[in-house]
Amino acid sequence: GNSFSQDLLLGIKEKGKLKITNYGGCVFVPLVGKYGW
Repeated sequence: GNSFSQDLLLGIKEKGKLKITNYGGCVFVPLVGKYGW
């Protein structure tokens, strides 16, 4: 998604297959300014 609407996913490989768990919506917060990178 874009920076205002994303899904948090966890991918785990089990027995050669990819298992994806969706933990719902989240928002990306860019680190800018004094506390940024």
